[in-house]
Amino acid sequence: MYKNILKLSVILLFVSLLFSFGCKKKIYDIRGEWDFEIIMYDGNVISTTYGFSGSIESGNVYYNNENLGTYTVNGDIVNFTVSYYDEEDDYNVETFSGFFDNENSMSGDFTLHIEGYGSFSGTWTAE
Repeated sequence: MYKNILKLSVILLFVSLLFSFGCKKKIYDIRGEWDFEIIMYDGNVISTTYGFSGSIESGNVYYNNENLGTYTVNGDIVNFTVSYYDEEDDYNVETFSGFFDNENSMSGDFTLHIEGYGSFSGTWTAE
């Protein structure tokens, strides 16, 4: 009887270990530079590079070494916002929401708001 209980205990321990390793949460790291392709719903395509610096969960977004915004990462969900004045001195706010497709690519929805002109939407991918 004790032998059967011991066998069952070992089997349950083994199964629980396998389950815990199989369910380990994947950690995605956004830090570094990413090349973005933004496709606006009007057909315009914008290619740019953003850098991300901070912790795995949050930090700052850079363009040409200038801090323009902040990011958050929760599991595979990515959100960040950048704001700046363009060449015509119009205030721009870009909002990105999406997710990691895998360790080396992300994608999601994009909104550009230009003060005095309104908002424009599209999608984005990054590698």
